[in-house]
Amino acid sequence: ACAGRLASHLGLEIVNQGLRVVQVFNRDPAAGRPLADKIGAFFADDIREITLNADLYILAVSDSALVELAAKLRLTNKTVVHTSGTMEMDVLKPISASIGVFYPVQTFAPDRKIDFLQIPVCIEGNTKATEDLLTFFAKGFTQHIYYLNSEKRRILHLGAVFASNFTNYIY
Repeated sequence: ACAGRLASHLGLEIVNQGLRVVQVFNRDPAAGRPLADKIGAFFADDIREITLNADLYILAVSDSALVELAAKLRLTNKTVVHTSGTMEMDVLKPISASIGVFYPVQTFAPDRKIDFLQIPVCIEGNTKATEDLLTFFAKGFTQHIYYLNSEKRRILHLGAVFASNFTNYIY
């Protein structure tokens, strides 16, 4: 087992881009530690052990885990983003003053090679500085960057799920 599909692909791509992943957090060491080891990051399974010296915190977790983290995690004045296509950006308000969304529009299969250059990424930030940071970050992956608010991103996500998953199901 390894960390979630998006977290795994994104972590590997961040390292491939020459950036450093400081830490991988996962409640399940059997799931999170292999990814941390693979990308040379520290591992934490206790929310109190999350480092406070990163430039960007990416919560690549399920929607239910996102709600749970928002209730417990405090990273005041750190930039915190989630990767959900359906959750409002504002779910992160309790965590930090600098929040946003980094949503790659792609299905991430466990053993599938992903070409991030071909993936559109939707960005939303609560401030221009947050959007600028996310734009800079996204440009390391793709030139297909789109700025969508939470409502438009939810509609896009629904369309993407229907186009991909429904078609595969029917097939």
